[in-house]
Amino acid sequence: MATAAEYASGLCLLSAFGMEDVRLIMSHMEVSYTRRAQTSCTARAVCSAEDTEALRRLLQEEGRAPLTLTSMVCDAEGQEVARAEIQWHLKGLEATKR
Repeated sequence: MATAAEYASGLCLLSAFGMEDVRLIMSHMEVSYTRRAQTSCTARAVCSAEDTEALRRLLQEEGRAPLTLTSMVCDAEGQEVARAEIQWHLKGLEATKR
């Protein structure tokens, strides 16, 4: 479940920023297991439009941006079985060339 939560979180960021312009580095992850999963599970992470825009501005201004994103893992009935807080460091690829 931790791997699914990390994957959903990273995919969320890549879909918002693209792979061409930003490098993602996961620095920390903490997972809480809230109940036992007895069915198939789905992981989901969401970065709001406001947060995405703020991160985009920070990347343009400073070349890097920290972010903590929450992923939830739910069972087939929609019950949360795990929650992960994942700390990411985003770095603009132009900044990596400096």
